[in-house]
Amino acid sequence: MSQKLINLSPDLKRLRDEGYAITIKGGTHLLISDIPYVNSSKEIKYGTLVSELNLVSNSRTTTPSTHVIRFIGELPCNKDGTPITAIQNASNNEQVLPGIITNHTFSCKPTPPAVYADYYEKVSRYAEIISAPAKSLNSSVTEKPFKVVHDEDEEASVFQYSDTNLQKPGKLTT
Repeated sequence: MSQKLINLSPDLKRLRDEGYAITIKGGTHLLISDIPYVNSSKEIKYGTLVSELNLVSNSRTTTPSTHVIRFIGELPCNKDGTPITAIQNASNNEQVLPGIITNHTFSCKPTPPAVYADYYEKVSRYAEIISAPAKSLNSSVTEKPFKVVHDEDEEASVFQYSDTNLQKPGKLTT
């Protein structure tokens, strides 16, 4: 279901096509891995954003029900090692799914109407805020690794390879 959902939901497809490493877990959560951040020791680390996933059908997302997002990793900091307080909400370990424990909750309300239009808007905004300090320390760091993510939720298929024949934005194919 995951790849089908990603392919049929314009917001999820845009995230994947722009290079975010996205995975859908349990049909209820969206995970975005490889998000660079700076920790309190001023080191560049990588974490995972975790958002609830609201569906209008088995093949399309709907507007996110909350502006809040969860994070797996240390508390993201500015390049001087001080916490990014503008989005800081709570820091506590919480199991959202079996085997998935988040460490922090962030809150960044968009301008009125105070809801994100879609998951692309929500994820890209948080990724931008969290990764900006890391990018300022090292310009080669990116939150868009164009990494092939294999769906663990997918049913077994006779096809053993992911479709990597996607055209990346700005790349010409012949």
